[in-house]
Amino acid sequence: MVVSRDLSQQLEHAISSRRLAPVSLLVGSGEEDKFSAALKAAQILVCDEERGCSVCGPCKRITARSSESLLVLAPSTTQLKVEDLSPLRPFISLQQWGRARVVIIRQAETLNPTTANMLLKTLEEPPPSTYFFLICPTRDHVLSTIKSRSQVFRNVPGAPREERWFSALTRLRPDLAQRLLAEEGDDFARRCVQLLVDCAKSDRFRAWPEIRLIADSRESARDVLAVWGHAFSSLLHRRWRGAHELKIVNTEFQNLEEALGAGPKSSTQDGLSIKCVLGLQYCLDAESAVQAQVDRTLVLEDTWLRLQELLKGKPHAMA
Repeated sequence: MVVSRDLSQQLEHAISSRRLAPVSLLVGSGEEDKFSAALKAAQILVCDEERGCSVCGPCKRITARSSESLLVLAPSTTQLKVEDLSPLRPFISLQQWGRARVVIIRQAETLNPTTANMLLKTLEEPPPSTYFFLICPTRDHVLSTIKSRSQVFRNVPGAPREERWFSALTRLRPDLAQRLLAEEGDDFARRCVQLLVDCAKSDRFRAWPEIRLIADSRESARDVLAVWGHAFSSLLHRRWRGAHELKIVNTEFQNLEEALGAGPKSSTQDGLSIKCVLGLQYCLDAESAVQAQVDRTLVLEDTWLRLQELLKGKPHAMA
């Protein structure tokens, strides 16, 4: 699954690099955000300038929803029924007028079995230069046979435009990126990193009271996740871009590196990368849940337990 950049940029990058599959699943929260991203992708695909210029005829017709190259399907009731997909066959059977044709299916999670199987027959052999965007909350909301034929893009509300691997979550506390690794670093950030070290060395509930204390509000919970996420992404940066590019002088951060098995006597660098990727993914998922108004205490407790299993060598698989 693609997890970097915001959704529009993910799709734009896939198109510009000629890596967009005929079928894409747009998952995550924000139905309208995902629909807007699909429309922008449609503009790029049909644009005379091949970049979504917004001023050429094909782009303007996409914006006005009057394009002969665009078909938007949505449920008329609580389910996407056969009659809701009835315009599809004539649309893909007609002669193609532009550079591409785009089909956007909203609320794809409401496809009933009959409709899903009917759609699958089209997706198995899509016409040339025809692209399908299915919008749904998660990839598990569609048939496995559809999912297996799809490229999955995830919408993360509020995601930064930078690469999330190396700047993940720092938008919540922009100062953390500068101060987390500093010798005179932020006490809050340093303590949060030390909690991760304690997580690897203690029983699972030893540090839990302190986590609840410092994460006493939704914003502070996001700050804790920001520190943890940035710690993992910084170690990835150090691992992938070269140790000389990231000088570590913060004692707590050095302790975390040791706890993850990346000390000077360690040869488990691949294991470190896997742990950091998983740890960062846990933090990204938790931050999205907190932002979506899920109970912060439950989110933090679940994340804490998952991180402890990760640091002790028994990670959950990534979703």
